[in-house]
Amino acid sequence: MRIDVYFTPDSVTQKKIDGRQVVVIDALRASSTIVTALANGARAVIPVSESAMAVEVRTKLGSEHVLLGGEQGGIKIENFDLGNSPLEYKSEVVNDKIVAMSTTNGTRPFTMFRYNRAVRVGSFLNLSATVKQICASGLDLAFICSGNNGDFSLEDTLVAGGIIDKLADSTISEIELNDSAKLAALHFSANRDRLLESFQESEHGKRLVSLGFSDDVTYCARIDVFDISPQFEDGQISISDPLDLSAGDTLPSGGLPIKGLEL
Repeated sequence: MRIDVYFTPDSVTQKKIDGRQVVVIDALRASSTIVTALANGARAVIPVSESAMAVEVRTKLGSEHVLLGGEQGGIKIENFDLGNSPLEYKSEVVNDKIVAMSTTNGTRPFTMFRYNRAVRVGSFLNLSATVKQICASGLDLAFICSGNNGDFSLEDTLVAGGIIDKLADSTISEIELNDSAKLAALHFSANRDRLLESFQESEHGKRLVSLGFSDDVTYCARIDVFDISPQFEDGQISISDPLDLSAGDTLPSGGLPIKGLEL
């Protein structure tokens, strides 16, 4: 298995990911928030590039079904229901809801490329479940790290390295790493016993702490809290197969949205 790590979405081209399985990582905090929301009963998360598009999703599918979640600059977007703190996405809040989400870094990779297969959402919270799905696929792998405002981020690279480290102990017989993947693996190996400290020392971790989100940083550094591997397909992230609602915008009772939703 060939494994490539891309430190920012801007370092990726369509050609580099065609024919590969892809894992998107935004450790602080979108990936962790998405995993938490779905584990706590959200029906789907719809990642969008702009807050106005999240509002449009709610208009199309109905405000009774859709919560608006996300941040800009780390702060909850005005008039949104939720920010980007995974601790907000409790079961009593998100159960049976769809979350239309826009964030500074984390939702961008989902909207930038055409994917010919389901894309996995990676975090420490669901590390082993992600590895299990990667092994089941067997295809060459690309990690897309969301980065920090277009720059390299320590925390995303640390998660990629953690997944690579666990893959090395899996049933996969041969693994070939590009230079970025080798660096990610070394970064994790050097910090495996101080994951929280590494998150806290990162540029984005420091900013979140300064904004009052130190509990989020602690939470996102936990490993294997959930045994789920969310997938992005047909414009939505879910842990089940999406339904096709291309014939209309009305959400049925039960099941998942929203294959065919045009924004």
